[in-house]
Amino acid sequence: MRTLLMVLAGLMLVGCAPDDTRISMTQLEQMEAEMAEAEPATVSRGQLELAEVKPFRASPGDVLQIVLIGLDEEDALKPTQLLARVTREGTVRLPLVGQVTVSGRPLVEIEAAIVAAYVDAQLFKTLTVHTTVAEAGSVTVLVNGAAGRRGMVSLPTNKRNLLYALEQADGFTGAASGVVLVQHASSKREPERYDLNNIHDMRRAMTSRPLDSGAVITVEAGEAPAVYVTGLVNTPGPVLLGENSRISVMQALSAGSGVLDFLEPKEATLWRRLPDGQRVRVRLALDEIMSGQAPDVALHAGDILDVPHTLETRARQWFVENVRLGPFGVTAVYDPLADRRARIVSDNNNNGNLLQSVFLSGLNSAIPTLIQPSVVAP
Repeated sequence: MRTLLMVLAGLMLVGCAPDDTRISMTQLEQMEAEMAEAEPATVSRGQLELAEVKPFRASPGDVLQIVLIGLDEEDALKPTQLLARVTREGTVRLPLVGQVTVSGRPLVEIEAAIVAAYVDAQLFKTLTVHTTVAEAGSVTVLVNGAAGRRGMVSLPTNKRNLLYALEQADGFTGAASGVVLVQHASSKREPERYDLNNIHDMRRAMTSRPLDSGAVITVEAGEAPAVYVTGLVNTPGPVLLGENSRISVMQALSAGSGVLDFLEPKEATLWRRLPDGQRVRVRLALDEIMSGQAPDVALHAGDILDVPHTLETRARQWFVENVRLGPFGVTAVYDPLADRRARIVSDNNNNGNLLQSVFLSGLNSAIPTLIQPSVVAP
C-alpha cells in the first residue's frame, strides 16, 4: 500500500501544471466592452450619407427625359416629352434653343437652365420643365466569393458604392464571414478590406471613394458556425449552430453528452478570438455553473470549450483504471513500464519537465510486480 501511495503521488506531480495564463470571465467582458467602445475615427453625419441621398448630377452618356409644358401654342397645358443624351461636351440639344449645358448639374439646376434658355431667347414667356433620368451612365464591377449571386454588376454613376454592389449581387450566402475585399482596376488605388460585421468598417464602406469599372469585390467565406467542445466530455466535437442562433456552456456540454461523471471536473477553459484577432483563454468555474451558483456563459460561433485535466482529475482517472477493491483488500494493477511507453509516444516532444523525466526513469528500472501485493486469504 505504501508503494501504491508513492506512485499515486508521483502521478499527481507529473500531471498538469497549474495554469496561470488564463483570464477571468470578468476580464474578458471588460476587454470586449473596451473594443466595442473604441472609436477609430471621427466621421461626420454628412459623410455617412450614401450616394442616393445626394443630388444626381448629369454626366456624359446619361439620357435625360425632359417634359416641357407650354411649347404648344394651341394647348398651353399639353406636355412635350423629349429624350436627350448628354454629349461628351456636357450638353443636351433641345428644339429651338440648341445646346444647353447640363454636365455636373443636379436635376433642379438642369430644369432652371432649360427654362432660362427658352425665356432668354424670348420664345416663350412662361415654361414648365420636369426632368428625370431615363438612363444613367454606369460602371461594371465583378462580385465573387460567398455572394448571393456571383458575376458582373452594373452600378449607376450615383450608386458606385460597395454596399450597392453587394445589394445587386443579392447580398451574402450563409457561408459568408462578412469580410469583403475590394481590388481596384487602377494600380494607383490600394486594395481595401472591410468587416461589415463591425460598425466602424460599415461607416468606412459608406464613405469610401466611388468604385470604377473593373473593380473586383470578393466576399470571403467564413468557418461553419459552430462551437467546439473538447476534453473530459463523453462526445467531443463541433456543435453546429443555426443562423443567428446562440448556445451556452451548459447547452454545449449537453450536446457533448455531458462531462465524464467519475472524474467530476470543476473547471473549464474557454478559447475565444477577439475582434482584433487576439486569442484569449478564459477560466470558467464549471462546478459553479453546473450547480447554478454562477451564470451560464453565452458562447460565440468559433469558441472552443475545453474541459481539461487537472491534478485531481488525473488522480481520479488513475485510481479508477489501476486500483481494484476486492473482498481481500486493495489490489493495484498498474504496469509502470507500459505506462511509461505510452507516455513516451504521446509526450515525445515534452522534454522540459525534469521531475517527470526523473520519475519515469525510476519507473523504468523498477520491477513491474513491485506494487502488486500478494492476496492473503483471511
